[in-house]
Amino acid sequence: MRFNSAAAIAFRSFRRNRRRGRYNSRPLLGALAGVALSLIPLVVVINISEGMIKGIVDRFLETDTYHLQIFSYTDKTAQEFLEEKQAVLSLDEVKHAWLERQGAGMAYSESGKTGVAVRAVEPTIRVEDEGFRRYIEVREGAFDLSSDRSVVLGEAIAARLNVHPGDSVKLLTGKVFPGGRYIPRVTPLTVTGIVSSGYQEMDRLWVFIAYEAGDRILSGETSRTLLGVKTADPYGDLRGVIDRVGSASVGPNWRAYTWETLNRSDINSYETTRSMLMVIMAMLVLVAVINVSSSLIMLIVENRQSIGILKCLGTSPAGIRRIYRLTGLFVGIGGALAGCGLGLLISRYVNGLIAFVNGAGRLVQRVLGIPGEEFSLMNAEHYLQVIPVDIQWGWVAAVGIGAALLSWLTSAVPASRAGRIRPLDVIRKY
Repeated sequence: MRFNSAAAIAFRSFRRNRRRGRYNSRPLLGALAGVALSLIPLVVVINISEGMIKGIVDRFLETDTYHLQIFSYTDKTAQEFLEEKQAVLSLDEVKHAWLERQGAGMAYSESGKTGVAVRAVEPTIRVEDEGFRRYIEVREGAFDLSSDRSVVLGEAIAARLNVHPGDSVKLLTGKVFPGGRYIPRVTPLTVTGIVSSGYQEMDRLWVFIAYEAGDRILSGETSRTLLGVKTADPYGDLRGVIDRVGSASVGPNWRAYTWETLNRSDINSYETTRSMLMVIMAMLVLVAVINVSSSLIMLIVENRQSIGILKCLGTSPAGIRRIYRLTGLFVGIGGALAGCGLGLLISRYVNGLIAFVNGAGRLVQRVLGIPGEEFSLMNAEHYLQVIPVDIQWGWVAAVGIGAALLSWLTSAVPASRAGRIRPLDVIRKY
């Protein structure tokens, strides 16, 4: 049987035909729908997980770990750090370099208290650093660290302390003396701004003060000074940049680390979680594809008479097998197109869908008077406030092609069974 004829008969298998006063079943449409429904979550996971991982990593390397961090093995003075900064800025690959002192403390107001990660940064960092400015959004006030008594709070910290720009907070730090004696130090500060990175894991920790203020109130035993470096391409050859930084360093005992090294555990955790989700979704696709074989067996049982007639008309067993192999392939192609298309559509508008579900859930909660916290499909405390979507066209195409090919492969057994049907057995039965 020629390919065109086999394809035409395979397409007709999707129609609902009337036989002996009743309609035959439509197992192929159920199999096609199963393939499509199994592909939707896989496509969504591929696109959203990639976007979320990249969104979180970009926030870390632009606002926290920088592209490179330079430390010193030994105690260095502020002047030595400034000299190292100027040496690093002389490199063509380096766009910015910022001095930062990091420590821990406790912030408190009349309304509450909370532990914080103190970041003493240069006051001009948000003005001059485009990457920092892109992810650190000012919600109230301004990112103003022009005074030693100024402080900028993360949004979650400000909410916990119940403060706004112009309010006063106190920052408790301390110094450890030989023998383990700890002397606390309380510094009154004025809130000049409230910011958000879009990721509450960061917002509930960060307190920004001026670098000079941090150098004064954070002791060497409980804090560290670093030089944060921004390069032209954070995803490029940072190892080569490190070698050139080492050659340009002023004096010995300087060591540079890439953002990949500093965030290795977090990145591995994200990648492992994504891989597990993709494996689970791929298993659902495999189950749906196997269902194609079951549907073809049902179709063959219903069409035994038609198969017998085709064989009586001269169709070879290979021609019959070709018909049902093409039928399985068409099921896979249809399911892949529908599933990948819907998956891409959901991925594109996922933030709007989440907002709609949240609104509908809260409306039901209010109408029914259900007590408890406000309904939220995704707790913003553990996720980005806005999910970045990065459409992975290559992966989506690979998934769709793979589903179609698997459907074609699983059709081999029922197609072989159809090819072995003998016309004489069909005639005797009917």
